[in-house]
Amino acid sequence: MAVSVARDLSVTVSDHTMDKLAERQQALREGIQKGEPKVLGVSQLMVGVTVISYSLPLLSTDFTEVMAFGVPWWSGIMFIVTGAVAIAMEKHANMKFLCVCLSTTAASLLVSLIALIFYFTLNQLIPPTPTTEVPAEFN
Repeated sequence: MAVSVARDLSVTVSDHTMDKLAERQQALREGIQKGEPKVLGVSQLMVGVTVISYSLPLLSTDFTEVMAFGVPWWSGIMFIVTGAVAIAMEKHANMKFLCVCLSTTAASLLVSLIALIFYFTLNQLIPPTPTTEVPAEFN
């Protein structure tokens, strides 16, 4: 904090830390926008919508363990939430929102790894079903 007194005895108080803080926030905002979080958010949002839409036909098939655990639903919803947070970070670029975006992205990564483990282990545990013979009239 700097205090200066003019010849007319007027006192001016200036705080250089506020100027430095404003400069750092502007640099952070420019750095975030340079990374294009909106593109990342839209791609994560589309992955979530794709996961959920591709799992809709599973509702009309035999009930599997993947559907019992709801793997496509919670993994798709997590991607949608993460994408929405990344898109919102474009508008509200500050350190707190950056931490929220990074934590939701890390949680989304963890959820997708758990979903892959579910898919692979359940795929190994369930034996493949035998194929049926093609009827003679189709030969």
